[in-house]
Amino acid sequence: GGKQTLKKIVSLLLCFVMACGMCACGGPHPNSGNSGGGDSLSGPPDKSELDLSGKLIIKSMNKGYGTSALEAIADAYMKENQEATIQIKPEGDIPSVVANELGLGADKNDTDIYFGASINFAEYYMDMMMNKFGASSLLLDLTDFMANWLTYDEQNKMGEIIDAGLISMLSIADKEDDSIQRIFSLPWAGGACGLVYNADIFAEVGVEPPETTDELLALMDEFIKYNASHPDKTPIMPIIYAGANAMAYWQYLTYVWWAQYEGYDQFMKYWTLTDGDPFDPNKDYIVQEGQLEAMKVSEKLIRGEYVYKASEGLTDEIAEKYFIKGDDAYRFAMMPNGDWFENEAKSYVGEVPDSFKMMKTPKLSSAVTKYKGVNNVPDYAYTLASTHNVFIPSYTREKDLALDFLSFYYSETGAKIFYEHTGAFLPRTNYDYLSTADRNKMTKFKQSELELIETVDFVFTAEYKSPVRYFGGLPIIPDGKATPEKMMMEGKSAQTVWEEYNAFFKSGWNGFLDNAGI
Repeated sequence: GGKQTLKKIVSLLLCFVMACGMCACGGPHPNSGNSGGGDSLSGPPDKSELDLSGKLIIKSMNKGYGTSALEAIADAYMKENQEATIQIKPEGDIPSVVANELGLGADKNDTDIYFGASINFAEYYMDMMMNKFGASSLLLDLTDFMANWLTYDEQNKMGEIIDAGLISMLSIADKEDDSIQRIFSLPWAGGACGLVYNADIFAEVGVEPPETTDELLALMDEFIKYNASHPDKTPIMPIIYAGANAMAYWQYLTYVWWAQYEGYDQFMKYWTLTDGDPFDPNKDYIVQEGQLEAMKVSEKLIRGEYVYKASEGLTDEIAEKYFIKGDDAYRFAMMPNGDWFENEAKSYVGEVPDSFKMMKTPKLSSAVTKYKGVNNVPDYAYTLASTHNVFIPSYTREKDLALDFLSFYYSETGAKIFYEHTGAFLPRTNYDYLSTADRNKMTKFKQSELELIETVDFVFTAEYKSPVRYFGGLPIIPDGKATPEKMMMEGKSAQTVWEEYNAFFKSGWNGFLDNAGI
């Protein structure tokens, strides 16, 4: 099975980033080439003309997905290309590593590829001070690579194997001609995020995953009633979350609800800031009712009796342990999390019981009302694909080898290795590398992830798509404020949070434009 496109990716929250790591893999392929800024290829490069010997140094984010998949993909590539050596260096804080290293140049930085997250790569491209590395940027231009190279073991162009909607949100306007979109970063991971639930607890209580947010709120009350009528059983707390270091996980839900209310295109304008006059803070693409409607649901969830109150101080490690095993007082039914949940939790608790699934995010009930029916509201899932990106320094001495490795990473071989090590799926346009037997052997969680990836549309954020954001410093979260959910947890209403956010953006707007040189 496989779907034609990874779906129209709804771009949302956390930004353009850098990526962490994996690559696709092996078999004969005709790739070579120069993906530098102005150089154009007319088709796949001749592999015999490539210099594929040498050593690649790859630095990778070591959270969530870990680095074992990248290491295994590198091993598989080295079996195919015995002239190459690849060293993987895990990094705990990849944004800092990139910030410290990228501007050093080839004499002082020998890293050839970065797999990371939450990196403002637009800044590294656009900053004019970086022109000493060439007119393009500090980053290798991958535009021709995507247009002409083939994945390593297939006859698919790179640009056809990664979703076009996602790539468009990761592209940046050319400095000289803004009608040309250039690609400097690719998504290396990104499945469906949202509410993970314990299917065994749902079955015990006799409830199904809700279709709408009103049903979600009613479901919370079902758990409370069940506890009252079963005093002999350990009570079920509907939701646990990681408030100490992962409050942003709530936004995996609110971005979906927001996009459902506004529509995909309008939601994206919040990030791109391009609609007619793009710099009017009073335009409705800056102040969007859908954001408020989504916050109202969060407010009801987070401020009621439905959440484990101690969640506020829990790290993701402790919250996932409790979610899987319970604590002294409660069992837990749901947790906001991502497609890495099962892989990450294994490192915390050992074997994870096969009772967890990723829920299809319930549709926003006010959107159902607005569009006159549940079938008129699209199914969306949030993905972090736009924030987990891989890029190559423009001054790498191993350009051919780095590009060849990426073509291997995204191939069916690489994608399957990634899946085998992480239980997650590369952001490809098809999943045909997974056989029926592979699918039948999957845990319930992996099956639920794959079903979502193949059937719903993605929304994601594009924090660095507009110069008002990547140059001007227009933030996602206003200075001095917390995420909406944290502010609501501390007692503010959704209405107040929304108004405070918008007041900040309006009052500071001219300053952001000045910073951006507009």
